[in-house]
Amino acid sequence: MREALQRLALEQLVQVVPRYGVIITEILVPEQIMVVEMSRALEPVIASRAARRSSPRERIRIADYRRKLIDTIANANVEDYLRRHLAMRRFVVGCTRNKFLAASVEAIDALSRRFFFAYQTNASQLATAARLNADVLHSIATDNEPEAVAAANRLLDHVEDFTRAAIDSPLLTLGVPRS
Repeated sequence: MREALQRLALEQLVQVVPRYGVIITEILVPEQIMVVEMSRALEPVIASRAARRSSPRERIRIADYRRKLIDTIANANVEDYLRRHLAMRRFVVGCTRNKFLAASVEAIDALSRRFFFAYQTNASQLATAARLNADVLHSIATDNEPEAVAAANRLLDHVEDFTRAAIDSPLLTLGVPRS
């Protein structure tokens, strides 16, 4: 239990307060903008290295992840999407053969999933995210490194727009602070 809490604290999802307990951290949009900045540095490298270093067998599995993400559009279930996305992300990052990339994305992925879950409000947002992720996966699965990088950048443009739009979200008036 202690290790799980330490990991959540490392990922900045909870704050451990000695002699008090554990507090779930607030979602702060400006901090999420910083997560997007970090993603802008990492995602093109992940896409590039996964396209370059994945084996033919791994590419088949990546194509399967792509199909499963597209399938989530039909049922518009954000929890199902996030579950599939998490499995896909871990697999694709593993295909980079870079343990430092893997360690770097763990915390930002957790914050991004929480943010998306809280602020995703309609099926079209989910569909757009799934399609853009599917484009990245298609490029990796077809061994097209330049297109994988371009697709990752298109996905990041969407993520940044989505995050900035959250600044005006009604959730911010319900207790999620602006600063």
